[in-house]
Amino acid sequence: MTTTGKYEFWLCDDAGRKLQLLDDYSFFSYSRTVNGYGTIEIGMPHRTIVRPRVFFSPDWRIDVWRCPAPGYPMRRECSFFLRKYTVYKRSSDGMLMTIYYGRSPIDLLRRFGGYSQNTAGADGSLGGDKETSFKLRTFGINTDISGAMYYIACQNMSGATSAIFPSPSTAYLFPSDYMAEEPFPYSAGVFTVYEPAYNFFGKTALETIRDLQNISFILNQQNPANEKVYFDIVEGNFNVTFGFYYRDVLCTQNAISAPDGFGYVFRTYVGLRGSDRRATGVVFSVENGNLIDPILNEDWNDEWNDIRCNNSSSLPLSASANSPGHVLSSRWNHSVLFQSISTDNITDSRGVAKSTLRKNITKKQISCEFLDSPGGVGQPRCLYGVDWDLGDMVKVSFVGVTLDAEIRIVYVSMDENGKESVTGRNEIGE
Repeated sequence: MTTTGKYEFWLCDDAGRKLQLLDDYSFFSYSRTVNGYGTIEIGMPHRTIVRPRVFFSPDWRIDVWRCPAPGYPMRRECSFFLRKYTVYKRSSDGMLMTIYYGRSPIDLLRRFGGYSQNTAGADGSLGGDKETSFKLRTFGINTDISGAMYYIACQNMSGATSAIFPSPSTAYLFPSDYMAEEPFPYSAGVFTVYEPAYNFFGKTALETIRDLQNISFILNQQNPANEKVYFDIVEGNFNVTFGFYYRDVLCTQNAISAPDGFGYVFRTYVGLRGSDRRATGVVFSVENGNLIDPILNEDWNDEWNDIRCNNSSSLPLSASANSPGHVLSSRWNHSVLFQSISTDNITDSRGVAKSTLRKNITKKQISCEFLDSPGGVGQPRCLYGVDWDLGDMVKVSFVGVTLDAEIRIVYVSMDENGKESVTGRNEIGE
């Protein structure tokens, strides 16, 4: 089931200044993802922009606005940097067509990095613009990883030569109207007491920040108090609070966009990329008309439910973690995994044991597709952009089992017949 949303696609120059409203599109599809590349593909009759024979320039932008249903305001969904085009003659009627292809602003982080030297201090401090390693502390890790992400983004994107940043009230400007959210949590970029030091020699800023995100996920497995850290680059007019921009409920005003364009904000999200809707949001189920293709899986093969860690240093220690519910689930199910560790710290060794246990015990997993639905008799309203969104944590019910699911990607499209499709997908819910 789909709804009929209202769309506007503005072609902008590389500074975000409007060039033309693309109101004669034939088809489009775009995606928004959690920390991956969002993409757009939009096809329309071939035309020139600005002046004769000019219809494309690298990093022109498509600024996407959407109204989910009548009575709701238009929202800026996202924008994309154009990096490719195709011109062809449509076989059905001989019309000359252009397809634009673009990537989400997170692509900016791919374009910087590849350091060739390491000037980090012996204590792991970050003191210049060529550092390739640093250390993170294991306590207060959410702040540390978030701060390190900001540091990498600012150092790569701004051309800064030190770790000293503007005051929290000052926007940090980047080339091509780019800015980073403030405040940066450390005035001198010092990260301590995490071994081994993390090295990003030869990596792009995007690869480095993704590695930091993966570290946060691993530490979350060791201890749920260490929350996951997500990141993104989102649209933001200078001196205006970042986030979604809306128009009036009647959807009649021109799209909001500063006359001199719009910039971007590097952001981190601790815990979730979106909102936690499990307690107050709708439940996704086939019966509610907002879920299709659910697949429930529970695999007890190769489970380890009792982890025992030992080191081989001069200060021997051991740590263990087990799941009594799994150990006692049958008279035969107790399974022990012995693991060698290199740390002399009992807290770290327990963390390793807990992390290994979480990765190796059986969990119920569900994959599914979320639908954009106006609701109806006996079915709740479930509109994308209103009742659910990218990065949200939601409840899914299937065959009497209720699980949590994170919406990690959203697909929006319309074909040449005007049929709209809006869906979300999760990777794993448990």
